[in-house]
Amino acid sequence: MPIKVRKTFDFALMAKRAPQFTANAINDISDILRDDMKSGVARRETISGAKMEPLKSSTVRGKRLKGSATPRIPLLDTGRMVGAGAERGRTGIFVSQRAKKGNLRARITVPQNRQLIGIVHNEGEGDNPKRRFFYIMGVDRIKRPRAKLDIVLKNTTAKIARSAHK
Repeated sequence: MPIKVRKTFDFALMAKRAPQFTANAINDISDILRDDMKSGVARRETISGAKMEPLKSSTVRGKRLKGSATPRIPLLDTGRMVGAGAERGRTGIFVSQRAKKGNLRARITVPQNRQLIGIVHNEGEGDNPKRRFFYIMGVDRIKRPRAKLDIVLKNTTAKIARSAHK
């Protein structure tokens, strides 16, 4: 005997709720990317997962003279650019703009006073080798946190679909 199932969807309700679910997903994704960039530097990996080129002996010597606790680790010294600091202090990579229902955009950045040197490290310049630690959207393919991002997107899609059930 066949079973009949009837579902009613309210697409107007779905359209009304989707922007908030989408904003939440964008914020979750920005947190995942920020954390991935910070942990990648701590592991001495570029955003593609390759090991960063070691520092030159002259750079290690200079960092030691300045009293660095991590003279051999690229991009880690004072903690101001990548840092493990809280967002309030704007130390290290942080989410500077959160997505909202009316503005579905988040921005991840480094502190203003570290942006120029961040570009030099990320892109390489002169004697400084390229050490890609920061994702450039539209340029870099996101590899390391891909599974986490897929889960966020799958859950968001499911929430939007469930929100339309009457």
